[in-house]
Amino acid sequence: SEPYDVMGSAAVRKALADAGVDYTDVQQAYAGFVYGDSTSGQQTLYRVGVTGIPVINVNNACATGSTALYLARQAVSSGAVDVALAVG
Repeated sequence: SEPYDVMGSAAVRKALADAGVDYTDVQQAYAGFVYGDSTSGQQTLYRVGVTGIPVINVNNACATGSTALYLARQAVSSGAVDVALAVG
């Protein structure tokens, strides 16, 4: 299969298109990884475009994906951001 950053960036582009959101509208990103580099999220999102947003890498074993999604949801529901992205 393709490297994780290629698959992740393709997933991000498709998710943003599906949601009708431009990447420049994203204010924070949460990237789940298990067997990757500690900056897996940055490497994946650099392929989509660098916007200067915080990219938080999440590694929580089998709960990594749900943790990244939970944190993105929490950021929006708390009012910290209007648009957050979860990938992983």
